[in-house]
Amino acid sequence: MIFQKNKTMANLKNWKDESRKDWATKLADGETLSTEKIQLGAILRIADATELMASEQIKMKNDLEWYKRRYYEQSLEIQEIKRSNAALRGHITRLKKNLSETTALLKARCQREPEDVKQK
Repeated sequence: MIFQKNKTMANLKNWKDESRKDWATKLADGETLSTEKIQLGAILRIADATELMASEQIKMKNDLEWYKRRYYEQSLEIQEIKRSNAALRGHITRLKKNLSETTALLKARCQREPEDVKQK
């Protein structure tokens, strides 16, 4: 009969918890383990290995989620920097244009000034 563990049955053992314990038995001289006990040991080792694999899989899943999130965040930051660089290039182009226009006006004024000075 299989029982579910509850508060009233305090001395009842949980199979899952009990299966995680290291089990051993004392053998008399010359006595060997039965095949049933060897099979039980193998099953317990398989269960331990399966739990270890599952924990590694959970860690890899969490790492993957972190890397995806970081990739998304970095992609947004890269797009923002590209837009900022494009805007700054536009400002530089405008400043160069204004500088060349101002330089041309100053050169024209400098060439006209000597004539203006002679007239005064």
